[in-house]
Amino acid sequence: MQTYSVDENPYRYVYVDLTGRCNMQCRVCYRPEQDASDLDLAYFAEVCRRLPRPVVIRALGGEPTLHPELTGFISAANAYGHVFTLGTNGRRLADCDFARALVDWRDPEYDGRFGPFPFASFIDVSGGLAHDDVYEQLQGARCADVKSRALRNLLDLGYDRLALTAIIVRGLNEHVIPELLSLAREHTGIRAVHFRNLARVGRFLDTEPYRSEELLALVKGHLPGGGEGLRMHQRTPPEADQNCRDCCFRFVTEDGIHVGVIEFASERSVRCWYRGHLVPDTFELHPWFEHMVETAS
Repeated sequence: MQTYSVDENPYRYVYVDLTGRCNMQCRVCYRPEQDASDLDLAYFAEVCRRLPRPVVIRALGGEPTLHPELTGFISAANAYGHVFTLGTNGRRLADCDFARALVDWRDPEYDGRFGPFPFASFIDVSGGLAHDDVYEQLQGARCADVKSRALRNLLDLGYDRLALTAIIVRGLNEHVIPELLSLAREHTGIRAVHFRNLARVGRFLDTEPYRSEELLALVKGHLPGGGEGLRMHQRTPPEADQNCRDCCFRFVTEDGIHVGVIEFASERSVRCWYRGHLVPDTFELHPWFEHMVETAS
C-alpha cells in the first residue's frame, strides 16, 4: 500500500480513527473486529502541526464520541487551521446532556474561523427517522428513535453544521433518499446530505452494491426537473498522472443543499487520491478506501 509522510500529505481529506471502541454492532461495519484502543491526543496534535496545508479531518472510529478527549482533538485541529468533522452513529448525541455539553463547548483559543461552532457533525441516518426495519437489518438494532432524538437535540440547540449520511442498499432503503433531502430543506441547520453505497467489506450484506452513477441518478430523480442542469463540483488531482475515477460526485441543489454521492471502497475507488487515512503512531498516511478493504479482509 502506498504511504506518505504527513509532512508530504497529498490528500484533501484525512480520516482519523479516534478509538476502536463502539457502542453499536452494525452489520455493515467495515471494521468488524472492535478493540479498546484510543488514539493519543499528543500524537494527533503533532500530526496537525506537521501537515503542510489545511485539510478536512474526518474523525471516525469505532465511535469517536466515546473518546474521553474528543474536545482536545477538535482544539488541536482548529489550532492549525484544519476543519474538524465528526462522523457518528448519533447514539451519544441522543443524550440531551451530552449533546448540550458538546455543542456549548468552546476552546478559549478558538478564533471563530469556521463560524460559531468549531466542528461539523455527520450523523448516520440510513433508516431515516422512522424505519426501524432498515436499522435492524443494517445496524442490528431498532434505533430510529435514537437517531431522531440525536437530530432533534442538535437542532434544538441551534447547531448548524450538521450533515446527514446514509448507506443506500439496493432494494432495501432507497426511500430514505427523498426523506433526507426533505429534512435538509426543512431545517437550515442541516447543510448537507451524503449518500454512499454498501461496500463488499466487513459485515457485508449479500446484495449488489450501487455504483456512484446509479446512486447519482436516484438522487437526481428526487430533485426538481430531475436535477438537470446541476453542475458537479470538479476536483483536480494534485499530480498530472492521476485521474479522477468518478467514484464520488458533489453538487449543490437549487435550494442550497450540499449533496455528496460516494462509491465506497470499490475496486475503482480503492486508490482514491482525495481521501487518506492516518496510520496511528507512524506519522504516515495511506489511501483511505484501500485501508478499509484491508482492515475488513
